Amino acid sequence: MSEIVEQTGNLEISYQTKAEDMFWAALVVDKQNGTIRRRNIESFLLFGIFLWMGWPTIDGEYDPFNMAVCGIMLLGLFILWKLPPFLNRRFAYSKERKCPEVQMSFQQDGIQVQEGGESYFIPFEGSLQIYDFRNVIVISHGKNRVLAIPRNQMERKTLEQLVAFFKERLGERYTFIVDKVRYGNRVSWLQ
Repeated sequence: MSEIVEQTGNLEISYQTKAEDMFWAALVVDKQNGTIRRRNIESFLLFGIFLWMGWPTIDGEYDPFNMAVCGIMLLGLFILWKLPPFLNRRFAYSKERKCPEVQMSFQQDGIQVQEGGESYFIPFEGSLQIYDFRNVIVISHGKNRVLAIPRNQMERKTLEQLVAFFKERLGERYTFIVDKVRYGNRVSWLQ
């Protein structure tokens, strides 16, 4: 539920924290700060080393050292691909359990947030970034500090006001992320 408070002119919202929304928020922040790109490059390099070290074994030469290095490379690839989503899911479920309801007040100079038993202020200056992706508006502030505002829990009018407010206050730090979706052999960019 969200409402506009007329006395102060501030936009105030409250919503229920869902693990799925927090997972998407963590994924968006990982994508925007280059974590996913770095993982892909590291995977390519590990696979190259795996082929370089494993090729003599495929050719018929058995070398225990090469086999051990190939095993370590495969383990490294597995960890690179499975650990970040696991940690993001664990973070999302933890956030849902610790902070079932979040209340925010959007003011002229920042955002007043109350989640769980904690209350804090996020100023618009500094490292604040807002990403609009799928069904969440992601607020990334500080290192590993993320909030996810679910679009499906907000009224359309409030959502439009909130987006206009972010665009006005943050300018280029408000980013709308387009999701790439495949339909057969065609690629379509959806909003």
